[in-house]
Amino acid sequence: MPRKTIDIETLRKAVNTALATDTHNKREHRLGAAQTLEYALHATDNYRGFRYLTRDEVPAGAVPGIERNPHGTTEFPDDSRRFYY
Repeated sequence: MPRKTIDIETLRKAVNTALATDTHNKREHRLGAAQTLEYALHATDNYRGFRYLTRDEVPAGAVPGIERNPHGTTEFPDDSRRFYY
């Protein structure tokens, strides 16, 4: 009989990897994965927040989730680039 459950930590790691390394899918796909993970984390009382990924945490040429410019302001160029705790 097929397994009907998945370990939430396994799901969290898989989605974090996809959000950080994906270069083929659109932002909307990453946001969908993030929304699904957030639902699962909240439903199992495992939500611990997230942070946006910096330029050095995404593939070369990819847009980061957060960027601090020399003027001291913070921008969020791609809000789908996240890491969930």
